[in-house]
Amino acid sequence: MRRVIVGLLIVGVALAGVLGLMQIARGQGQGPPGGSTVVQREIEGENVRQVLAPFGVEEPSIGPVEAATPYCFQPDPGLDACVINWASIHVEGTPASMGVMTATIDSIGVVARYHGFFQETMHVSHAMNGGGFQVPCGPPGAGGRAQLGHGYDWIIRAEDTHGTVSTSSGAIYCPPFTP
Repeated sequence: MRRVIVGLLIVGVALAGVLGLMQIARGQGQGPPGGSTVVQREIEGENVRQVLAPFGVEEPSIGPVEAATPYCFQPDPGLDACVINWASIHVEGTPASMGVMTATIDSIGVVARYHGFFQETMHVSHAMNGGGFQVPCGPPGAGGRAQLGHGYDWIIRAEDTHGTVSTSSGAIYCPPFTP
């Protein structure tokens, strides 16, 4: 009896941890980092853009990240391999210089890191990401939508030299793999 209770307790703690990580990956239930406040926020469906600035800063030195047209495609219908990319990613920071920008796909982690060098804007075209970022397409319904494959949450995070952070996040669904 004791083994069953301990086993259920371990499974419960593990499940709670996994669900907690999923919330953080989706950007839900997570406030701004310590020492900062949200100064701008836009929400459209599953997509969110926000700018975080150090406490006391009324006017941020960075604009919102423009992550235009995220897309997922399947180059070879015979393989369970899709590619995620963005048509372009753009952010501006004035008077600060852009420091670093990262692209994260939830199930993979950070897939790209871009560094600024005394520049007020950072622009990344789809071609700068090589062929994009490979992920499994998944069977129909794998991401919760019957006609599509896996769904992936993504976050673009940019930080300027003043410590102001801008993020853009959303979800993208891939075509299904049907062997």
